[in-house]
Amino acid sequence: MLVGSRNSGTWKRGRELHRMRCGQQVFAKLWGKRLRATKHITQTHRYDMKARSIGQTFAHGLCSWAIVWIATLVFAPACRAATARFPESAAWVAERLVIVCRNGVLASWNPLTHRLEHTLAFGGCFTAIAPIPGTDQFLVTDAARHEVWHMACDSVEGFVLRQRLAAPHTPRNLAHHGSYVAVAGLWARQVALYEWVGTAAGQKRLEKRYLIDLSFAPGSLCWDRPTGMLLVGDAFSDRVAVVRPEDGAVVARRRLPGMSLRDVACDEEQATYYFLATIVHPFLPADREQVFWGNVVQQVVLGVRREQLFPSQEESGVAGPTDGENFRRVTRWSLWSLGQPKTGSGDPEALLRLPHDQFAVALGGRGEILLLDSRSGAARRVSVGSRPVALVEDGEHRQILVVNKLSHDISVVDTQQPQVRYRIALASEQPVSEWELGERLFFDAGLSLDGWMSCHTCHVEGHMLPVAVDNLGDGSYGAAKRVLSLLGLAGTAPFAWDGSQPSLASQLAKSVATTMHGTAGNLSAGEWQSLLRYVESLPPAPGIASARQRAELSLVAEGRRLFQERRCTECHPPPYYTVAGRVDVGLEDQQGRRHFNPPSLLGVSQRDAWLHDGRARSLSDVFRRFGHPQNSRYGEEEIDALLAFLMTL
Repeated sequence: MLVGSRNSGTWKRGRELHRMRCGQQVFAKLWGKRLRATKHITQTHRYDMKARSIGQTFAHGLCSWAIVWIATLVFAPACRAATARFPESAAWVAERLVIVCRNGVLASWNPLTHRLEHTLAFGGCFTAIAPIPGTDQFLVTDAARHEVWHMACDSVEGFVLRQRLAAPHTPRNLAHHGSYVAVAGLWARQVALYEWVGTAAGQKRLEKRYLIDLSFAPGSLCWDRPTGMLLVGDAFSDRVAVVRPEDGAVVARRRLPGMSLRDVACDEEQATYYFLATIVHPFLPADREQVFWGNVVQQVVLGVRREQLFPSQEESGVAGPTDGENFRRVTRWSLWSLGQPKTGSGDPEALLRLPHDQFAVALGGRGEILLLDSRSGAARRVSVGSRPVALVEDGEHRQILVVNKLSHDISVVDTQQPQVRYRIALASEQPVSEWELGERLFFDAGLSLDGWMSCHTCHVEGHMLPVAVDNLGDGSYGAAKRVLSLLGLAGTAPFAWDGSQPSLASQLAKSVATTMHGTAGNLSAGEWQSLLRYVESLPPAPGIASARQRAELSLVAEGRRLFQERRCTECHPPPYYTVAGRVDVGLEDQQGRRHFNPPSLLGVSQRDAWLHDGRARSLSDVFRRFGHPQNSRYGEEEIDALLAFLMTL
């Protein structure tokens, strides 16, 4: 068990509690040795006093105390130096606001004193929090360790870790309802369902019940209270799955008119779900005029009635959870646009349903929250911090707490007279590192014309939207090309589908100037360098088989052999699985071109569209339907082996 806290830099109890706070697992072992040594000394003193001298006993005890104090000096600074940076989310727990941070820190804020009470570093990378109603307990996800933690608040100790369980690879979100807890694993493309077991409220423990494979990367989660079912939204594409927790079955699959479903909220009275979504129009050229009117990229709130999402009576058979083909399109919806000409709405991150048919939307790329009246369409904006990513309602005081990830603070916004009442600083002001500056620029919609988009808009979390965009990436309009992932891009020059950009720096400059139509000339050389360093640092996404730890080694080995035998390595040689030139892929674009620079295959299984225009909707389609490359023919066993190998890259 990890126990610890920080109280405004002072320890409120004596020496023994100080050691227990500062000591983590290694220190706990040393402390146990000291207790055992003391017990041994006492027994020896009692039963064998004549055999040992007082000097020997004193020396033995002194050595034990020395070990304790050395451990205190080594491990105490790590706890004292804990600083809450890069907050990801927050929630009310036992009348305290608990904040989870990317740098592995938990912090609690007291609304009565307006002060941070506890700030404790656990390491790892916390991404989401879910309070357990009626208790002082909560759950957090750790994306670095791929775990979910059951924690409790304590007025003296700060936070106590009660339980930690394995979660799907890269857990990014979780949701709690009744006796069930759901955790979404981004790169594993899985949702884990846990259930509370036990009798006494304080002694309940979580046990994993089901691990559900999905055909998309799960992002947003929402429990439907009337039916007790779970809605899972696609982090990159347009899909929604409905999961029945009693048996872990996927009972319905839907497609929405928008993609990158960042958040979802429910209005139970109106039986309607509201999704944050991005709509991209691939048939429109991404020229300055179309971007100005918000026609190329449009950020919206989609309202979908419950009966459109949940299974109808005629959907009697339940397909397997890995079947990605039978998604039904939602045919009726309501739509509220979040931006307008000259006032773009780059990168909505969080959605909050407020009383009187109002929404609050965190516009991450604009550093604003948008208060939208769904009946009149009236919208009011409030400037907050850098990249707001989460919203917490404080209905008693008619205010919203906005978690600003890149400015390391929380803005408290009055919803009646829209303005920031005050700011909760989580970290002291310090110089911004080159990498951090690059991250801010990557998520900044201010780089684009009127704030309609940022790099993150099309490259969500550095990855991709599975859509083709008609920009000047191939040098002309008229032949839309699929958005490429930026993950693992370092070392894969040249860039663009036609390979016309010799360096990543030139590719970034061209994208800002010709796709975003933004402020390329307003960035200094240092800012360009920071943005470049950030993009180069993005690691490739793990293969699905690797993330799920299910690779069949013999089949993977056979796929690797076929990959070489079929001369796939001529265009995709390791370690980057790409080459510098352009090759004839045997598939023409709308202007008759068929020579393209092969994209890297690192993380290829994590994409939702393949080939230059996204015509292949599954990785198996690349071989079975389009015979890539050059109308090649494969046996079914060969395709299975090749897919097994590619799923590990």
